[in-house]
Amino acid sequence: MTPAQDFAHRVEAFLESLRQQDTLAIIQYGSSLRPADFVPGQSDLDLIVISHEPLRDVANDLGYSYTFIPPREFIASITAGDMFWLSALQSGQVRHDPQGFLRNLQALIASGLDLRPNLTTIRSCAVLIGTQLESAMSLYFSGGEGASARILRLLYSAAKGIGGYIAIAATGEDPHGFEGIARTLEGSYPETAALMRTTRERMRQPERFPHQPRPRTHLEDDALGRCILEVERAYIEGVALVPGRRMTNTLIDEYQRGPTPLGATLFVRMDNNRHTHFVVGRSGGGYCLFGLSDTRQPQGPFFRQNFPDRQGLESVLGPVALPS
Repeated sequence: MTPAQDFAHRVEAFLESLRQQDTLAIIQYGSSLRPADFVPGQSDLDLIVISHEPLRDVANDLGYSYTFIPPREFIASITAGDMFWLSALQSGQVRHDPQGFLRNLQALIASGLDLRPNLTTIRSCAVLIGTQLESAMSLYFSGGEGASARILRLLYSAAKGIGGYIAIAATGEDPHGFEGIARTLEGSYPETAALMRTTRERMRQPERFPHQPRPRTHLEDDALGRCILEVERAYIEGVALVPGRRMTNTLIDEYQRGPTPLGATLFVRMDNNRHTHFVVGRSGGGYCLFGLSDTRQPQGPFFRQNFPDRQGLESVLGPVALPS
């Protein structure tokens, strides 16, 4: 049995356990459905599990993280044009639908319910890309088991998201899936299509991009740091909703010109809902918070704030998980 076949077998067993828990519908989506994108040991199971009440038993070893999704929230999200839900619905595979919830929804779509991408789709896509990039950067600074593989997978997802964003903005349609996006871009946006293919190949070879866990201030000029910087640059240049965004290293350099030097970067946050891009680090025996307070403004205003202890930092950010 191949690794992909073993994974599929375990997926079926897990799906059967979910079906026994009063689930209304289950959609499987993502790389676990696409042999060309499936990477043994890295690909996770992606599901949308719709139910009226939270499920009790969702433990698994397939990389699936359960989120409670009631049917009303699911319908509201897709009709609003949220990229995540639309893409999963349109490119995923129905794995459970005993009462015809999804079948009836598809009938409404066939009858004229307009689910074409809209401005909300574009904005939600930009939010998702920013979240993936901030997670990749924070892993780079904090490290942890399997950091390289996790970072490269996040960069692949972010690059694919950038491609999808550009394709939707250019055509008004979602091409669905890696190959559909890449083919759409190859004529007019060959560099983005090439980045998508490059990040996919890197994801399949994490051993080429070792991660050394040690304190850092910048995204460095090492193999893994260059991968992150390349995708971040494509994000800034390709996603029109972040006109004031600057490269993370540029923000760090700007902080370093201040009176208290940065000792180590801890994590990065890119919040495209609040239009912020900031960095948290150690500085002068305490903590520092700095970055852009409004990325909607060209070269948006830079802010900096120092705190003597974690309590001060959390008084602004709320509870945070800080690397040791």
